[in-house]
Amino acid sequence: MRIRSPKDLGALVRDYRKSQGLNQTAFARKLGVTQSYISQLENGKRTLQLGPVLRILCELGFSVEIGREEPKRIARGSTRSTARRSSLPAIDIDQIVDG
Repeated sequence: MRIRSPKDLGALVRDYRKSQGLNQTAFARKLGVTQSYISQLENGKRTLQLGPVLRILCELGFSVEIGREEPKRIARGSTRSTARRSSLPAIDIDQIVDG
């Protein structure tokens, strides 16, 4: 499954939870978070911290793979950075999850 947005990630977590026959409260207890956090995650809240989300995905047995797709063209006059993605430093996902 390709995850392209927080809503996609939320749908993945919700589908997994339901496949286990758990409500949000029981699922949250199992993962050591609050029911509110699970609700926010499942609803695609854009401001959740990445570390706890990755930890939850690992605990559920999901792997996270990052691949590079062709970047979308940014319109002239856009305030978004035009730095090339290939110049970004590598990210150690294990360090984020464990650290």
